[in-house]
Amino acid sequence: MALTKLNYTGQGTIPDSSLPTIPISKIPTITGAKMPSNSILQVKETTWINKVTVSNATWTTTGHSVSITPFATSSKIYLSVHGGGAYNENIINMQGDWTIYRSINGGTATNIADAANSPLWSMYENTFFGHPHSFSTTNSPNTALPITYTVYMKTQANATRHYTYNLNSRYHGGDAAKGAPVHFTAMEIKG
Repeated sequence: MALTKLNYTGQGTIPDSSLPTIPISKIPTITGAKMPSNSILQVKETTWINKVTVSNATWTTTGHSVSITPFATSSKIYLSVHGGGAYNENIINMQGDWTIYRSINGGTATNIADAANSPLWSMYENTFFGHPHSFSTTNSPNTALPITYTVYMKTQANATRHYTYNLNSRYHGGDAAKGAPVHFTAMEIKG
């Protein structure tokens, strides 16, 4: 085996004229098609601070949405909702439910939970309680058209629940109409 002795002393610079030029056309483009399965192809996130109040037992939009256009029909979308401060108006023995609705290319929004009336996340309190959101799921929309995902919520009849809340007006300069931020993330995962 031949050995090569390097005569580098660790000092000086290599003149630009000695460096090779690599044409842009020789640098490979990494596209979703070249990525392995389960790679994250794109991430979209929105943050919501507006207080939303719901006082009925039917699914009601919070207005908090995230939009994504998948690169491929075989992709899955990982969805995560976290942060904020769900609050129950100090009503005891009350349940609140949250889910995500999906609208493809501006069409009718439908609940992505297993059953049309099922929540993806539920919280029951028997005392005064405020709690951050923390739920996630995957969805296989089987489309490359634009998708809008929106958080919906409902509560027991004759009860009031907030999607996010500014208890004692401690955030946003005391603006009680704005609550602790809720983050809604959509990640496209290659199928």
